[in-house]
Amino acid sequence: MQHHRLVRLVVATIVALTAASAARAQSPLVAWNSGRAGEPLLTVRALAPGFWVLRQSKLSNAEAPFIYLMAGTTRALLVDTGAEPAAGTTLPLRELVDSLLAEHATRTRTPMVPLLVMHSHGHRDHKALDAAFRTRAQTVVVTAVADTIQAFLALPRWPDAEGTIELGGRTITVLPTPGHEPAHLMYYDATTRTLLGGDMLYPGLLTVRDLAAFQASTLRLVRFAKSHPISAILGAHVEMTRERRIMYPLGTVAQSDEHVLALPASIIDTLAAALTHVGDFREDDVHDDIILNRVLPPVAQPAKPRTL
Repeated sequence: MQHHRLVRLVVATIVALTAASAARAQSPLVAWNSGRAGEPLLTVRALAPGFWVLRQSKLSNAEAPFIYLMAGTTRALLVDTGAEPAAGTTLPLRELVDSLLAEHATRTRTPMVPLLVMHSHGHRDHKALDAAFRTRAQTVVVTAVADTIQAFLALPRWPDAEGTIELGGRTITVLPTPGHEPAHLMYYDATTRTLLGGDMLYPGLLTVRDLAAFQASTLRLVRFAKSHPISAILGAHVEMTRERRIMYPLGTVAQSDEHVLALPASIIDTLAAALTHVGDFREDDVHDDIILNRVLPPVAQPAKPRTL
């Protein structure tokens, strides 16, 4: 049985790496259309030298999260480790990251750089494979908890301060953006002018769990965008169709007509204006590329009187 599991893992890894090599020439900014029969469980596309966009297939997990890898001359940063793969399947994320970083070392004629693993936030569909990296040499995994992140980045205040991660010729700015989840982060790559929107900003259902925190994060994001050029916002999922204002039902396995991954910088103003307009909203607020969704705290039920 152990031998059969090992064979399946080796085969899955070879298939994933072979498919990855073929897919890297495709732009991550065009539609991915996940869930096609026979597609690899993990696909990678290169955005630019040293910047890769990976996506877990909907055949592996219906969440189909995006994962981001950025590398400089002294360090690499992996943002998220994916969702739990479907029963009976494996997700060779660590093997693929190793392959990409080895190629990067060859291309730049530098040694293999150490790896830092962080997250967009702490929900389980973004950290399922953390354990695979905790045992990897020259790797630091930062737990997706606000206090831990604040200490690691030496932030004087949470969530009002910005952090910086130097990768060597590539600077990443880290923006705490709680509201969807208390430890939510966005990452800005100055080299490509790309902002990683996590679960706060992507083509789909933007779930607001703490409205006041989400609003404050949006205002900080507006200020950040005014002083930093943003060429594209790449989020953690795609749930919208190409038809404006129409979203796939949650849990859809095959999304053959997906919205593109990238959102323009102007979507930040759209989000800010929507939050101002809807106020303390209760119903979904639908826009062309995003849908605001409120998760309300449970209503406390009055205690029943005791009977003697």
